[in-house]
Amino acid sequence: MQYETVIGLEIHVQLATRSKAFCADDASFGGAPNTHIGVISLAHPGTLPRLNKKAVEYAVRLGLALGCEINPCSTFDRKNYYYADLPKGFQTTQQHNPVCKGGGWRVDGRGWTVDGGEQTKDEQSETQDAPSTVYPLPSTLYRLPSTLYPLPSTLHRLPSTVRIHHIHLEEDAGKSLHDQDPHDSLIDLNRAGVPLLEIVTEPDFRSAEEVAAFMTEIRRLVRWLGISDGNMEEGSLRCDVNISVRKTGAAQLGRRCEVKNVNSMRFARRAIEFEVKRQIDILESGGKVVQETRGFDTVSGTTYSLREKEEAHDYRYFPEPDLPPVVVSQVFLEQIKKEMPPLPQALEMEFQTKYGLPVNDAVLLTQERETAFYFLQMVEGRGWRVEGRRSKVEGGMNDKPSTLYPLPSTLLRPIANLIINKLLPWAAETGEPLSACPVTPGVWIEFLALIEAGKVSSSTAYQRLFPTLMEKPGHSPTLLATEMNLLQSADSDFLEKLADDVLTRFPEKVAEYKRGKKGLIGFFMGELMKASKGKAEPKATQQLLEKKLN
Repeated sequence: MQYETVIGLEIHVQLATRSKAFCADDASFGGAPNTHIGVISLAHPGTLPRLNKKAVEYAVRLGLALGCEINPCSTFDRKNYYYADLPKGFQTTQQHNPVCKGGGWRVDGRGWTVDGGEQTKDEQSETQDAPSTVYPLPSTLYRLPSTLYPLPSTLHRLPSTVRIHHIHLEEDAGKSLHDQDPHDSLIDLNRAGVPLLEIVTEPDFRSAEEVAAFMTEIRRLVRWLGISDGNMEEGSLRCDVNISVRKTGAAQLGRRCEVKNVNSMRFARRAIEFEVKRQIDILESGGKVVQETRGFDTVSGTTYSLREKEEAHDYRYFPEPDLPPVVVSQVFLEQIKKEMPPLPQALEMEFQTKYGLPVNDAVLLTQERETAFYFLQMVEGRGWRVEGRRSKVEGGMNDKPSTLYPLPSTLLRPIANLIINKLLPWAAETGEPLSACPVTPGVWIEFLALIEAGKVSSSTAYQRLFPTLMEKPGHSPTLLATEMNLLQSADSDFLEKLADDVLTRFPEKVAEYKRGKKGLIGFFMGELMKASKGKAEPKATQQLLEKKLN
């Protein structure tokens, strides 16, 4: 019997505010246990909450990005339950009147399905599970660190929009540590009261791969908007996965089980795959799936029962009496709209259509907002230093406006390659942002123009001139290349002498070439380049050799 998997997500995004949701306690990650606390987060009698305005702003920002309706007047509720790491005995949340409603997000490349209905398996190791190492590319490619691997030709894209039911603002609980003491569980309340946004999706997912693709997109989005660092290892982004199965073609949903607090893309895949098999096995044996909350054992790769699934009435929700309604004024809303950056998917498409970049380059350049904006700064930006048209200013050379010196379209791909293959690794190694690169965009344009014009070979430029520029960022690439004797020559007399010498030294090879072994042109080119110490301009050199040999 064929079954269909149905999955919905509850994604918890920990907001990057300086203080907690309802008090001034430090909301940053880390710190010694129970040091980021105060009388309000500890729920001392007589204390009252005060809403963090920045948390509301971040909620609206995410809602706008996801196409949600922004609720002009949302309210808070108390969700009553007792956990040792929840000092108040209730959680302040938005059950009935959330800040954002509806919306959706298009995921390109979600749901890579294999002919025959099976799903691809992610064979990455746990060490490759950092959220930034997997990208849902809108092409038949996926990325592991520093390498591109083509997916099998049997795979097909299933781009789709995942519908958002709502987004609500709430506070996080503390953390119970069960493996720090042989006898007792320890409680760290640093996280208690940290603001969260919970994104509740419709049950639109049909595979673990779709879930991983969507989570990756959400991580990219919240980082892009600057509302969260999206660090899954630190718990800044985690999800509860609601899983059910039903007979293929059935309209009614099956009984769902919720797998709690999955904080890894790989673990989400494994938990879903196990839970789907478990539920199918129960149905196939004539049993019934019990609606319950389950945990995921990362060692065994299995899920286990925590408790029967609660319904809304179990939490005895009622309006929060200590917090007034949250009013989002039109002025406040318009100000946030004005400050919204272009979204990553829009720039990803623009990089392909306007700048002619291949899909993979466009995806890699839009993983982080800073990277995308750095590329835009280079291609549209602050003017380019063109040889013979520089002016002296205090501290170095002044970049002229780009409107005076338009950027050649032939430099667009080289700019992308420079950022992806050189500057991003530099940023990762040094821990510095791209904006802190000592070499200005205008200097990089001049550097790339030297390569494009054939004045310096690409290998020489990146092996010798690039590191020198990083050490001497205020210098002109052209002047440095001249001083380092790196400039290639297209002088006919210089090349004629070298070509004649090479052809004279290898008469047998010349005879083979003339008998039809045209691939030997590469041999002659290599010998001439060695003789010129890399200074022969390749295009002119090849034309001269072909002329002499033919």
